Amino acid sequence: MAPLTGGYGLGTHSNYNGGLSLNHPGQPYQLVGNYNYSNNTNTTRRISIENSWIPCLTSHSKIKNANETHTFKTGLDYFLNKNNTLGIMVDGSLSNYTTKTQSSTPISYIPDGNVGKGPSSQ
Repeated sequence: MAPLTGGYGLGTHSNYNGGLSLNHPGQPYQLVGNYNYSNNTNTTRRISIENSWIPCLTSHSKIKNANETHTFKTGLDYFLNKNNTLGIMVDGSLSNYTTKTQSSTPISYIPDGNVGKGPSSQ
């Protein structure tokens, strides 16, 4: 038997996952295993305004996180007799996680709205 699973999501980015499970019963052994894959990306945008003092700080940032993950598990059971089983199992995961950040913080002088220069000179 080999059940399959899957999922898909769509927003700013496509996100998807899938998996496969295997179970091979036999005598005098049983082999089991599964594999799953996931690919997810999300983006966060933030605007922050700080104007509690004369220069005004407006911060813009964009953070993009991406994660690709492979997980697996496999095992073997060996039936020694009716009451005893010898088993071995191995599992693990591999993941690639990245973050990209862009940000800027222009400084404005509140009385005249001048960006990055302070008070205007006459």
